[in-house]
Amino acid sequence: MSDRSGRRALSIFALAAVLSAIVAALSCTSAPTPPPPTTLPVTFPAGFRLGFATIAYQSEGDVTADGGRVDSNWSEWEDLGKVDNGQKNQFGNGFYAGYDVDLGLAAGIGANAFSYSLDWAKVEPAEGVFDAAEADHEVAVIQDIRAHGMRPMVILFHWVSPAWVQSPKSGVDLLAGTDQSFVDKFLPFVDYMVPKLAGLVDDWVTFEEPLSIILGEYVSGEHPPGKLLDLTDATNAWKNLIYLNARAYHEVHQLDTVSAGGDGVAAWVGMENLAIDIEPLDPTNPDDVAAAQHIDYIANQDFINAVTKGDLDLAMSGTPQSHDDSLVGTLDFIGLNYYQRLRVEAGGAFGGLAPINATPLYDVRQYDPSLPHGDDYLEISAAGLRKEIEAYSAYKLPLMVTENGMADADDDQRPFYTLQHLYEIGNAIRDGYDVRGYFHWTLSDNFEWAYGLTLKEGVFQVDFGDPSLPRTPTHTSDLFSQIAAAHGINEDIWAHYGLAAYPIGIP
Repeated sequence: MSDRSGRRALSIFALAAVLSAIVAALSCTSAPTPPPPTTLPVTFPAGFRLGFATIAYQSEGDVTADGGRVDSNWSEWEDLGKVDNGQKNQFGNGFYAGYDVDLGLAAGIGANAFSYSLDWAKVEPAEGVFDAAEADHEVAVIQDIRAHGMRPMVILFHWVSPAWVQSPKSGVDLLAGTDQSFVDKFLPFVDYMVPKLAGLVDDWVTFEEPLSIILGEYVSGEHPPGKLLDLTDATNAWKNLIYLNARAYHEVHQLDTVSAGGDGVAAWVGMENLAIDIEPLDPTNPDDVAAAQHIDYIANQDFINAVTKGDLDLAMSGTPQSHDDSLVGTLDFIGLNYYQRLRVEAGGAFGGLAPINATPLYDVRQYDPSLPHGDDYLEISAAGLRKEIEAYSAYKLPLMVTENGMADADDDQRPFYTLQHLYEIGNAIRDGYDVRGYFHWTLSDNFEWAYGLTLKEGVFQVDFGDPSLPRTPTHTSDLFSQIAAAHGINEDIWAHYGLAAYPIGIP
């Protein structure tokens, strides 16, 4: 994850967590018991993508084909000691050399799809200079996904930029520019890689999680370039990402005219948004309710409005300041990266900070630690996934749950978490919602951005103390295998993996 969740912590408003921790203690309520499903079985339709997601940087590390080290915004961030406990991401979880092992594990438990992000920094280490060996490696990964009988989905950009584009050491930061130079520099990479993959790939993602990018890079400073509360650069980056999606969308459609899957669809292009279940801290307080609605707009609607309707609201006010026809309809599907519920209070640490004007609370310790949560203290809410499926369906586009998972080192919560979320998807499909796939985050434990190896999110555990990086299956991998074999969730699967309530506690 995508900083997915805990990583998502991206801080989903991580800075808010730090600042709001000093406000008065909030009252706690008892944890609810998750209700059993009212209708079983649920069945996934033919063609439903059921698989795993991974990111090149997180799983492959900084190593390059020649045994060297990539020069990227994230490798520099590591050098500056900004990752938890000074960790460095040399080999990720070993996927760079051992991708065939992991892909075999995924296929072995029934996955029929696999999402993989390319690494721009490795392929284009200097402007206009492309590394053929790195490009060949990425093509080989996609070929191997197909060889294992899985449908590939390729993500063109996931946060890692060449140092000549963004550098926390030199201060170069094209993403925060007032022009579209970031997009101009990115498109040659698209032009170089898409033709190499067109015969292998139909499902494309322009990039992931605009909110995570601006929060981590320009608000909390947890990600390179590490700017703190720089709302001007955050706004510029937001606009650049809107145009990155639109221009990459058109570029992929021009370059990929081959239907790899034989269904006549050559390129199906979407982007992944961090979908968050957002609730007021106190649902009886009108100010909290209004604040939650405002944060929901920022997180779940503002960017999607721009790339579907062409409406630009860079002030995040709820009222567009301009319109651009070139942005209209630049999505074929919407990917939902869903991990958590967060609560919002009016006022608080960010109450006077525009455009947020409220304080998001992403950590249960800020409001009720008795609620179900993972090792990253994110509140678990499977019902929130159904809520977001319904909300995003208003855009009249197909949806895919492109990331969903949790940090759970001892794997005592993850099976039920996965069961509940897949049930919500199956039930939504039965009710007529157009959800085309589910990608679990993630297959094997990896390097979770600024958290390094701290968070464990794989359905296969990795022993990072052993140089061979062995994988160990978990109960969640067994559950996934059974769901894949049943093409859904039946009474027997629920009876085996369902719980009356989540175990509470961090190992």
